[in-house]
Amino acid sequence: RNWQDRGQTFPSRRSYRNYLQALSCYDEALQRAGDDLVVQNNKAYGLVSIAESEAELSRHQSAIEKCTQAVTLYDEILRRAPEDIVVLSNKGRALRRAGRCLASLSRREEALEHYSQALASCDEALRQAPADLWALNSKGLVLLSLGGLHAQAEEHTAASESYAQGL
Repeated sequence: RNWQDRGQTFPSRRSYRNYLQALSCYDEALQRAGDDLVVQNNKAYGLVSIAESEAELSRHQSAIEKCTQAVTLYDEILRRAPEDIVVLSNKGRALRRAGRCLASLSRREEALEHYSQALASCDEALRQAPADLWALNSKGLVLLSLGGLHAQAEEHTAASESYAQGL
């Protein structure tokens, strides 16, 4: 088995330590294969998975940092493959997670900016592939998170609009 395959086996176990081992495998694969786009995408996805675990433990700042690293990797991939629908959707996922963490830290304006960027990434994916289920799902989740942020601020009309668009 190659290093990339080893990295993909760990996240399915859904444990933080295993996510870290997966990242180590992706780093090894990138050292051996250079800047392979699939491995870069997998590493970025792993970073967001770690961020989700950290957010569950209220380690929001660390989760934001992991998401930022993931977005940087996704941007590198998109410079070489701007039509990659999966990467665009995954970037939306990373930005949404960062937005949720920022909202948890009462950094509302930054959260709104991240949600806006997440929607832009999902919209670009949907512009290229209007029926893509992953992109549609990602956009729906961003809109629901955005609705929650508006609801917290008692912006009921904006919350209702976001919720309606997300459903």
